[in-house]
Amino acid sequence: MHSSYTLCLLLTHHDFVLKEGPISLADLADESLVITPRVIGPGFYDVITKTCLQAGFSPNITVETHDLQTVISFVSLGMSFSLKAGNTQTAEVAFRELVDTTVPLDIAVAYRRDEKSEVFHSFLDMFFDYYSI
Repeated sequence: MHSSYTLCLLLTHHDFVLKEGPISLADLADESLVITPRVIGPGFYDVITKTCLQAGFSPNITVETHDLQTVISFVSLGMSFSLKAGNTQTAEVAFRELVDTTVPLDIAVAYRRDEKSEVFHSFLDMFFDYYSI
């Protein structure tokens, strides 16, 4: 199954937060990036690095950390920017949508056909509704 999502930018860098209009990933070529390690999420890590390369630069990964809250902490200290799927607001950092950064996403769910759990079937209904299948 194929879907797509837009990458959102997490930042505190004053110039980018105040910049009106869209921000392109290429605008961030000289900035430091904080990201979760490839070992934790190889698919997302590869999407980020590939997307940066498509924008014309190799990402300057300065910090790899294992959880989103630590990523947000590093960004809130002004040490770097980060990218994430979707848009979840926090008080610590600004979230801005990037232009031209819709990323294809292959997603799958495997299950036993004879599964009888109502909770599981509710999950499947939600999953298929969310991904418009």
